[in-house]
Amino acid sequence: TSAANLADRLALSLGLNSLSRSNLTRLLTLCLADAAAGAAWTDLRQLAYALATTYHETGKVMNGTMMQFAPVEEAGNRAYFNKYEPSTDIGKRLGNKEPGDGFKYRGRGDVQITGLANYAKFEKITGKPLIAQPDLACEWETAYIIMREGMTRGLFTGKKLADYFTEHTTDWRNARRIINGLDKADHIADIAQKIYAVLSEPVLASVTVTN
Repeated sequence: TSAANLADRLALSLGLNSLSRSNLTRLLTLCLADAAAGAAWTDLRQLAYALATTYHETGKVMNGTMMQFAPVEEAGNRAYFNKYEPSTDIGKRLGNKEPGDGFKYRGRGDVQITGLANYAKFEKITGKPLIAQPDLACEWETAYIIMREGMTRGLFTGKKLADYFTEHTTDWRNARRIINGLDKADHIADIAQKIYAVLSEPVLASVTVTN
């Protein structure tokens, strides 16, 4: 099946508007290319959880319309990002060094990487000059690679998808620890299971990714 057809089915299940459905089609095009090459997403549960995470992390209202599944920047005025400045405990943990780094290295992407240390880490992985040009983390393919590598390799919190989805384990709730403790864990677990139900439909599972 095509990314567009799969996005249409998921849009019905999740109640997506046309903008979010279009964004999802674009994201699924990247996911399915990796799946076809055997590079990622050979476990449908892991793909479902990654998509659910992106659904949650990218959700924002633009011009009165909810938008999901497109890379975003962390919202807030300039002063809001003072909490990430090098003089703060959070800023130190994030590896910020210079005044203004809190704003410069604010959250961006499908899962909103934050802080100089994370931008440096993913600069090496993506090959993009994220330290000098942090806005590149919002480019579609770059944001996707950061999400994929971070979740499959445990580069965000040390926890990875394979810790929660194995031959013997399916833990939709605790998989949230890959990103942010148990914040909104039940909501994201519910979305992930809805997505998994669609991905598991026989007409789709045999032609997208294997489980």
